[in-house]
This record gives sequence, C-alpha cells and structure tokens, in this order.
Amino acid sequence: LAVYEEDFECADSYQTYAYDRCLGGREHRKQRSMILKYLVPVKILTRNQLPSEALLRKYALDPRVAEVCGAVREGAVAQFERALAKNMELFVASGVFLLMERLRQAVYRRLLKKVKLIHQAMRPEKAVQVPLRLYAAALTWQGYECTLDEVECICANQIYRGHVKGYVSHKSGILVLSKKEPFPPMSFE
Repeated sequence: LAVYEEDFECADSYQTYAYDRCLGGREHRKQRSMILKYLVPVKILTRNQLPSEALLRKYALDPRVAEVCGAVREGAVAQFERALAKNMELFVASGVFLLMERLRQAVYRRLLKKVKLIHQAMRPEKAVQVPLRLYAAALTWQGYECTLDEVECICANQIYRGHVKGYVSHKSGILVLSKKEPFPPMSFE
C-alpha cells in the first residue's frame, strides 16, 4: 500500500521489516522473493542501494529485474529503456511497472556522475563545470539519441528533483555542480 501511495520511505521500512523477519528456509524462499520484488526497486529509490548479483540469483528474481538493476548500476540509459519497453507487460502484471519507471532518474543520475568523474580526470581545474555536450555524447555512445536541449532538460529535472545540486548555464552549455556534495542521496518525496 505504501508503494502505491508513493510513500517510499515507509515502504522501505515495512518491506525491510518483513524481509528480515521472514524465515530463511527453502519453504520461505517464495515469500522472500515476493517481498524482494518490491523491496529491490524501493531500496534503489530510497537508498540508491543496488542488490548484489548473488541475492538476485539466490531468490531467483526474474532475470528481467536483474537486467533493469544492471542498467541502473551501469548508468546505461539505452539498456534501461530497452529493458523497460521489452518487459512492460510483465512489470505491469506483477505491479512494479511504476516503480521501475521511477528508476529512470537513478539511471540518468548514475550516468551523469560517471561523466562528471571522467571530466574531472581530464580537466581537474574545471571539475564542477561539466559541458552538456559530454553528457549528450555519453548518451549517444550508449545508443540513446537526444539533442542538447533534451540533455539540458534531463539535467534541469535532476536538479529540480534534488538528485543533483547545481544549475544549468544555458548560455555556456554547461552544468555547474555544487563543490560540496553535488550528488546528494536520492529521495523521491
């Protein structure tokens, strides 16, 4: 119920409680798997915490969930979009599509963080001034075609939602990140 009401902090608390108190034997594996179906995306949303490959295998979570988690882990936007489109019916039927859809912001953020680190290594003196064209190039390299205006919109949404601290300089075509904690913990309130 908390997931459907988009109270992800509460959902995290309840589902973690249920998971921790579910017995660990073979006969309880199905119950843990059902809890994890919701807990995995909620943990990504609330704590930016990705499940281990071992956990996904142990509870035989659908490989399509693992595919989405892998895209989030890598910041692979095109892979995420393909996995979401390809598995939409399954996610809708199991009641997690809206949760999976929400993970898009985590994927954008992860890729932006990687682009920032690469830019920082290349130009340490301008580490907090990330050219939008680099982010656009990273998206294009992954097979996700978008214009510079779309990249600017993605970055502006990340800032608006509080996933990134900084501002977009339209005139200069750069994203200026905060020097102190430019990527705060994600929250979806």
